[in-house]
Amino acid sequence: MWQGEIAPGLLAVIANHETFWLYSEGGCVYAMGAALDLLEQFERTVIVTGTCYSAAVPILSAAEERYCTKNCSFMVHEPSMQGGDWAQTGQAISCAEELKRCSELYFNTLGARTRRRSQWWRQRCATGDYYFDAREARKVGLVDRVL
Repeated sequence: MWQGEIAPGLLAVIANHETFWLYSEGGCVYAMGAALDLLEQFERTVIVTGTCYSAAVPILSAAEERYCTKNCSFMVHEPSMQGGDWAQTGQAISCAEELKRCSELYFNTLGARTRRRSQWWRQRCATGDYYFDAREARKVGLVDRVL
């Protein structure tokens, strides 16, 4: 079981377990990208319990088989970047371009692996965090079955 922030430790879990449980409030978009790369290489089953927020949602969507327990809570939102010294225009532009790239990875993954297009996911996040339950996750094609 992986419990906690999406971080490099999750990569070992993906590489070494055909089925793993996921309980996460999200985390680093770069660790999410690495997990997505691994999930393209290995057929994995993910079972979500508790929370599946932020970067954990595209990771779940990329699994071969996807399940959740009935009381799960899900949340998606636009990716964000922390920190940064915005004193220089070039640096601000560079960070904005990187944030756009991360956002495209996030929403395009959801659009490709669910019954909703990436634009649908973007619209849900336009005003902030978008929360939904296990039933909605099944309806939009994020999970194959609610346990």
